[in-house]
Amino acid sequence: MTLDQLEPGRCARVTCWCDGISDRFMEMGLLPGTEVEVVRVAPLGDPIAVKVKNCQIAIRRADATQINIEAS
Repeated sequence: MTLDQLEPGRCARVTCWCDGISDRFMEMGLLPGTEVEVVRVAPLGDPIAVKVKNCQIAIRRADATQINIEAS
């Protein structure tokens, strides 16, 4: 399952991400094993607001499709 498939209000744990974008995600705190929660999705579906460790960040849907998660 990928992050863009997670419904708002649900939590999941990051398992891995696709190559080439890992540096950006590491800087935002999206490391494997980190718990994330989808807070809201913009009306047109892009971007997605995600809560990571007490911070909210906005991620493009295209990037969210490259983050693999395990729903909890």
